[in-house]
Amino acid sequence: CFNAACAESGNLTGLVQRMRKCNMMEALRFIMKHKDTKHVSLAERRQKRQAKSGEFNIFPEEPFIRMHKDLWEYPEAVRYMVEERGFEEETLDKFEIGYSAKNDMVIVPMHSPEGKHVGLIGRSLEGKRFKNSPGLPVSRTLWNLHRARAAGDTVVITEASFDGMRVDQAGYPCVVALLGGHLSTLHVELLERYFNTIIIMTDFDNKEDHISPVCKKCPGKCQGHNPGRDLGKAIVKMLPRKRVKWATYGYKEVYPNGAKDPGQMTDKEIKACVQNSVSNFEYTRWDLY
Repeated sequence: CFNAACAESGNLTGLVQRMRKCNMMEALRFIMKHKDTKHVSLAERRQKRQAKSGEFNIFPEEPFIRMHKDLWEYPEAVRYMVEERGFEEETLDKFEIGYSAKNDMVIVPMHSPEGKHVGLIGRSLEGKRFKNSPGLPVSRTLWNLHRARAAGDTVVITEASFDGMRVDQAGYPCVVALLGGHLSTLHVELLERYFNTIIIMTDFDNKEDHISPVCKKCPGKCQGHNPGRDLGKAIVKMLPRKRVKWATYGYKEVYPNGAKDPGQMTDKEIKACVQNSVSNFEYTRWDLY
């Protein structure tokens, strides 16, 4: 499974046993019963995925233009983005950040690889509430891909759109966001197609915040996990032909002052992390997962 939070592996028999909750003999009988099912080649599956990935629901531009204008009419929204989140006004203009008075949320546009509006991400001013447009294609494209692919063949990967905006503001416009902890097959294909060097800048989570009562990975009681680092490991595994690096602030120091992500760093600190990025071989030796 390509989901970093799952990462289960095995053979066909094991998969059938798990999905159908049956023993090995029952699984084998099920497989033999369906062995004559029409085989679909890898090339056919890839062609089908590519065709599907191009079917985006394109949104009209007018609502996004209106919401971006509305942002400057609400001082509290501007204060939140500038003072609390550390964004410059030029950054808010570049990414067409808007504001929805109805939902009291900051609006971040989502685009197709060609730069067409395909949805929006809503983030509340108070608390940590999110409200995305229905059917947001988070598994079929990468946030900011249309700008990143035009900026160069090296890309910085973050988890959240706000993190990506901060990386851009620090001087690295070739940045994308996964919008969560899931790495899909289409994400891998897009990264393979457009970039040669990958710099991982996913979250560095506190393991104590991610202890699972039904954990299947830890022997005995769950010791806690780091989803952001697990996501990074999944990226390394799925892109073996690419040059993959990890953003780091210094020797055996991922981010400065206990920061979790780029949103908790200054532009200068973000720049240092990208410049000091190390190879996967070196990062693995530090054992900081």
